Amino acid sequence: MLARCDLAELLKEGKPNDELIHKCFGQIIEAVAVLHRLDIIHSDLRLAQILVDGEDNIRLSDFNASQYPNNVALGYEKATNCLPRDYAALNTVSSDLFVLGSTLYELTTGHPPYEELYADLWRGPTDDDDQLRAEIRRKHIADYRAEQQYKQGDFPDVSQVFGGGIILGLWNGTIISANDALTLYYADLS
Repeated sequence: MLARCDLAELLKEGKPNDELIHKCFGQIIEAVAVLHRLDIIHSDLRLAQILVDGEDNIRLSDFNASQYPNNVALGYEKATNCLPRDYAALNTVSSDLFVLGSTLYELTTGHPPYEELYADLWRGPTDDDDQLRAEIRRKHIADYRAEQQYKQGDFPDVSQVFGGGIILGLWNGTIISANDALTLYYADLS
């Protein structure tokens, strides 16, 4: 089945209904669990990398940055999704689980974690080098602030979000595998 769109595009059209969000939530966790069983770290999980087909099933895509046995990852997650760590070290299951939490947060809320830190960014294309340098500086500052909040355990509030306990557990490291997250997801559904 061909992809209809990716989840980022779907969210731009407006927040999907709860049934679709719940379905995608579980399928994303299941897809990451399969990757981890195969010793693959996606390394760049985000809504734009998750395709939705005509039957509203998801497919992970873009494995360019992925890490698999005997090969290092070629990339990292974006700052709003990323586990603060030594970026010279290999990506890990823990870093993939952290970004899974951020991806699920964006799916359920319709915006990335710490979106407010990026509110003043990107006013559009420019030929002005000074304006471009200032834009890059503002993004670096916002990335740094997001990373500091994560390091301090100051996560966005998920108390009123579907799967909030799973998202928080993925962020704070109390959920140590995608299989554990999947078990909690099924328990939340019952």
